[in-house]
Amino acid sequence: MKDRLMTAMLDFAEEAGSIALAEQSDLQAELKPDETYVTEVDMQVSELAFQRFAEHVPKDCIVTEEHVDNLTESAGRVESADGAASGSNDSDLLLVVDPIDGTRNYFHNMPLYGISVGVLRGLKPWLGVVTFPALNEMFVCTGSEAFVLLGAYGSKPKRRALARPDEDGEVAKNSQILLANGFARKYRWSYDVCTTLLTACVTVNSCWPVFHRGIGSVFVDHLWDIAGAWPLLQLLGFELRGSESGRLIDEYRPSDYDPETRRVREPVIVSRPAHFDRLREGIIKL
Repeated sequence: MKDRLMTAMLDFAEEAGSIALAEQSDLQAELKPDETYVTEVDMQVSELAFQRFAEHVPKDCIVTEEHVDNLTESAGRVESADGAASGSNDSDLLLVVDPIDGTRNYFHNMPLYGISVGVLRGLKPWLGVVTFPALNEMFVCTGSEAFVLLGAYGSKPKRRALARPDEDGEVAKNSQILLANGFARKYRWSYDVCTTLLTACVTVNSCWPVFHRGIGSVFVDHLWDIAGAWPLLQLLGFELRGSESGRLIDEYRPSDYDPETRRVREPVIVSRPAHFDRLREGIIKL
């Protein structure tokens, strides 16, 4: 089951990425109530996810940014009566897709956007594929190994294994932490800790540190924004911790998210364990 699902995820990412590349130069978009963009490609890729994954995962266990109604019900079903997830069969899987993350960048013909698909097993991150079509890269976690495909949309992609570094190093002032534009709504960053890069794309922020592009990120968004990268981060020794509570976030808990906005209730720092205490000093509430 795992091998078939991974194959479907890779095929989906390649197909969806090709669609995104072909359609980017001639787009129309609408603003959603939260003032984020949605394009016809978002909707097309969302529908493609249901078409490609329905034979692998129950349809009511598939969640996309444009179809979020399944999230609360399916998460509640996966969770066992005592609050521990069993993860024993395909009904314990939750497949979460972000059709286009960084839609504002995408609409304005910029390359920093991604397509993400992640599988939670028993509400815990398990498998993930995140593709950046304009950057020609695809990040993959099979549950036991992680790698990046460079030249992913060419005839001969180059596979490069991803591994934990031997040493964590220190948070230096010239280190970069990656932020999305949602961060600036309620917080600012202290440059006494390190510098920042505002990418306006959560999937970029989540994947790049595992490829030594940035020391970590601050996550203030939705489950679908990070679901594809989460297995990669976990396998490669990164943690998600609440910046205020310090609590480790190692599974999907609906209580961690605001029920109206579906965003996390507190900023979450994505970093190696050794860097968390220093990085949390950088977040200043407005």
